[in-house]
Amino acid sequence: MYRTSDGQVWVTQREGDRSSLQRLVGGRLETFEAPEFPAGLNITHLLEDHEGNLWVGSTTGVLRLEPKRLRVYSRREGLRNDDTQAVAEGADGTIWVGTAEGISGIRDGKAFNLPLPEAGSKRNKAAVLLADRQNALLVGWDKNLLARFEQGAWQMVRTRLNSSGWS
Repeated sequence: MYRTSDGQVWVTQREGDRSSLQRLVGGRLETFEAPEFPAGLNITHLLEDHEGNLWVGSTTGVLRLEPKRLRVYSRREGLRNDDTQAVAEGADGTIWVGTAEGISGIRDGKAFNLPLPEAGSKRNKAAVLLADRQNALLVGWDKNLLARFEQGAWQMVRTRLNSSGWS
């Protein structure tokens, strides 16, 4: 469930291995449909950016729902992978997309990819993203790794995992 700045409530509902995008309108859920919006998406994440666009992460790419327009970003448009795990917005307006194979960014309508944090590493599934006010990107990778990308370089944040989680 996600509430946008204009008060709209968006909901994803799982139906088997697929999910649908719905809006709460007049106390009822209505399935969102548009000619460009693919049916049967597996939706993984929702994010509203500073311009009011709704970004819909899915296992087949990330979709940008603008007022009156939908734009799809996938491997074809330059994303590292279609399987979207997380979406965040940077202070400079960059949309960061964590995928099953690494991190992509979208700026001024163009997709680009960040290098992996460790060459040859199998730690490339970016499960959690957080962009800070200084425009650094914090990434929670699988295998209990936390990393920070800032000014073109990765810095690993060493953590200890105890019985209650992160410490």
